[in-house]
Amino acid sequence: MNKTDALIIGAGPTGLFTAHQLKLIGLDCEIVDNLDKIGGQCIELYPDKPIYDIPAVPECTGEELTNNLINQLKPFDIKFHLSERVDEVKKDSDKWIVKTSKGKTFLTPSDIAEHASIAEILPLNDCGATSILFIDFIIFT
Repeated sequence: MNKTDALIIGAGPTGLFTAHQLKLIGLDCEIVDNLDKIGGQCIELYPDKPIYDIPAVPECTGEELTNNLINQLKPFDIKFHLSERVDEVKKDSDKWIVKTSKGKTFLTPSDIAEHASIAEILPLNDCGATSILFIDFIIFT
């Protein structure tokens, strides 16, 4: 079982910046992403397309943004788990247990996810249906 202060679901720009901020305040974190590379939609869908809505950056491409965020993380030891999907998120007392498609299990007091990533799978009814909660903020429990 992997124990960490925070698990970030999604290695896109939001996940990368979240990892940077957590490391700055002394928290350990790991990142899980279903894609086979770091960068999320920016690198996968539009690496050459200009982006105009990054604070203090008038214009950059998805690839430039991704590379800058990766460079910003170089001083920190962040473990990436790429090509790995989050299959289960379960609350157990004051901890989160997160299981992935490759059989890894993470135990963390905090579950962090970027927008449009599965943050928590909640039982919807007794017949096993589920509801997916998407978040773009930090849950500290």
